[in-house]
Amino acid sequence: MVAKPETLLKNRVKEKLERIPHCCIIKIQQIAIRGDPDLVLCVNGWSVWVELKRTRKEKPDALQHFKLWRHQEIGLGYSLVLHKDNMNETIEFITRISQSEIKLEVPECLRLPKPN
Repeated sequence: MVAKPETLLKNRVKEKLERIPHCCIIKIQQIAIRGDPDLVLCVNGWSVWVELKRTRKEKPDALQHFKLWRHQEIGLGYSLVLHKDNMNETIEFITRISQSEIKLEVPECLRLPKPN
């Protein structure tokens, strides 16, 4: 059986994340609750929510976007949308979190805009 593109991306991302020190990965697979991120990470004590999309053109739906933005806005941690076009930058940023003793500013290219 051939894996779906989303599954292939998730597997590649998890493989890269597993190499980052001080990073614990929790795969979220909700059936009845909508809008939660695909992966929840604890990185060096910080909460990092990651929504996976195959391409830059795919966007989180309104509920996903709101939950990610709210998590980030109230200071619980970082919320990121990862796709194949920004995978390296996202993995690099998460690696920086794992090595930092302070909260880092999210690079503009990874920052979520305020929901409508």
